[in-house]
Amino acid sequence: MDRFTRGFILGFATSASKDILNLLNYHVFHLTKVRFADFMANIVLGHKANTLLELVVCQILELGYEGIMGVVFIYFAYRTRHKQNLWFKGIVFSECIYALNYAVASLFKLPVIQDVDIKTVLSQSLNSALWGAILGLLTYWWGKKLGDFEDTEQPA
Repeated sequence: MDRFTRGFILGFATSASKDILNLLNYHVFHLTKVRFADFMANIVLGHKANTLLELVVCQILELGYEGIMGVVFIYFAYRTRHKQNLWFKGIVFSECIYALNYAVASLFKLPVIQDVDIKTVLSQSLNSALWGAILGLLTYWWGKKLGDFEDTEQPA
C-alpha cells in the first residue's frame, strides 16, 4: 500500500475517534457548543448543520478533510530524518491545523465561531491533540511494521 493511501486511512480513522469524543462532548457532557462537522457545515453550507442529513454529509466531508491531513502528515513523517516522537510531531501538526481552521473561520467571519466559549476551545484543542498523537503513533507503528523505519536511528 502506498503512503498516500496509508495517510488517508490513518487520517480518516483517527479523525473518527476524535469526532466520537467531540460528539460526546457536545451531546452528552455539553463541554462544547460546536462540533467539528459544524466547521465544515459553515464552509459548505454557510451555517451550522441543522438537520441530520446536513450533519452526516458535513461529518463525512470533515472526515475526508482529515484524511487529506493524514496524507500531509505521513509525507511529512517520511521526510523527517528522525522518526522518533512522531506522537509529539502529530500533536504539533494537529494543533497547527486546529489553529488554522479557527484563523480561517475568524478571517472570513464564519458564524460558527462567533459565540465560542473557553470550554469549546479547550475541548476541541484537546480533541485535536488526541487526534495528532494517535496519528503519529499509528504512523510510526505502521511504518515499523512495514520496515520503513529502522530501530537503529540515533538522534542528532
